[in-house]
Amino acid sequence: MCIHRISLLTLALVLVRLVCGDPDFLDSLRPVGQNSDRLARMRASLLKKGFLTYQAESEEGSNNVRFALGRSLDFDQQSGEAAATTTAQALLVPASNDSLSQSYWTNANKILAAAGASTPEPPANVINPNAPATPPPPLPWQTVMDDPSQPVDTKLGGAIMYSLSSKPTGTPPPTQARVDAQFIAQCPMVLFESNLTITAAHCNETMGQWIDPNPLNTRTVLRWEPSDESGIKFGVDSVLTGPGSALFALLKQLVTWTGYRFSLTNCLNIERWEVQEEVFKIDSMGNVGSTNEVSDIASNGNQYFLKYHIYSAVGALMAESNLFRMGANQVNFTQVVNGFSTGQLIAVAKRIGNWESKGWLQCTATNSPRAWGLTFPDNSATHPTVATVQDIRVALATAVTLMAYRDENRGKDGLNRQGASREWLVFISGIGLICIAGLFCTNCCLVILSSGIKDKLKKTLYDAEKAVLPKRPLQHHAPPLHSTW
Repeated sequence: MCIHRISLLTLALVLVRLVCGDPDFLDSLRPVGQNSDRLARMRASLLKKGFLTYQAESEEGSNNVRFALGRSLDFDQQSGEAAATTTAQALLVPASNDSLSQSYWTNANKILAAAGASTPEPPANVINPNAPATPPPPLPWQTVMDDPSQPVDTKLGGAIMYSLSSKPTGTPPPTQARVDAQFIAQCPMVLFESNLTITAAHCNETMGQWIDPNPLNTRTVLRWEPSDESGIKFGVDSVLTGPGSALFALLKQLVTWTGYRFSLTNCLNIERWEVQEEVFKIDSMGNVGSTNEVSDIASNGNQYFLKYHIYSAVGALMAESNLFRMGANQVNFTQVVNGFSTGQLIAVAKRIGNWESKGWLQCTATNSPRAWGLTFPDNSATHPTVATVQDIRVALATAVTLMAYRDENRGKDGLNRQGASREWLVFISGIGLICIAGLFCTNCCLVILSSGIKDKLKKTLYDAEKAVLPKRPLQHHAPPLHSTW
């Protein structure tokens, strides 16, 4: 700031001396070769005067300095205004050190050339996207086969091994991002932000909904409906086939010996997530949400708690809910990394309205809805707005929908037996098939033993062995004759 003000003061003094017609100063503006020493002394004098003037103004506290720049003006100190003048002005002549030398530009060109030489050349497909792909390097056997210095038998062996070996792809393999994009492009995508409202089929509606509660654009994200006794079908609206008709995902219950497991598949019937439900029984506990809370011992009894786990397609645990009491109004989901919970909250589900079990199926007023509200706290930082079945937010919303759907028929013991009949049917059918197979094998063995087929098969197999694999005939050696005398 100080240098800037000195420069302005210096320029002002130069203009003032030009206007006043100082002869010494006009002589100093002659060509540089004639009086360079005088010009240098004048510069130093002007800089010194400018600095002294700035120092004096700073001590007096005066900042009201005005300059007439760019035109020929005389400044009237008494009136504080600039007066016009017709006095001719001399142009400033630049000094020899005010211009860049040719050596500077030569050095700059050398630096730029060295930087350009060190920059690698981009691939041909980047320079020209329509150019053919770079061919793969030759295989070792192909190198041997094409080498003119190798003998004929070596080339022949190289040709044989080259024909038997696997060949590389003609073009570079696609990236994982491109494969994922092509995979998910075959199924619908849904659009929502950090909040979802999950409702059931009510008020003459046949399907439940996932609703984006944004007040600026409240809309249905997708629709869901029970697919069988224990499964759920998720679909998006289609202009051609109707609401919820385009398959988005399908949740199916798996047959297991213990626990309840559900497989979430996409529209191609490929499993992307697995949801597990666990039910815990506490023999003696009060009517509270946690054992840490104070309760009346006289009201203790059996209490049931639930917990949900979300696994990836490869079986890795990705998220889990807290251990919540049956009928709780809030469920929290935390992130799991390498089998351990990080404690990071990734979803919060809260009950909207005062209802239980099948209460959300009743038709209510719009100002008193009955639903589950789902919030994703870290949505803006880690997840995009568009979601597919691979998105963990879809898996979390599916788990909350499954929890609310199973609560409709959950018993007082915390168990939902909707799919129990199907599981028993599969189990009994499997046992029946095993019994039928055992009876068939037993019947075949008894028939073979009692009908004489065993001996016939034995003779037939021996004859076939003699015809296909004949034995070498025996050669009898004559006994040696020992000489006698």
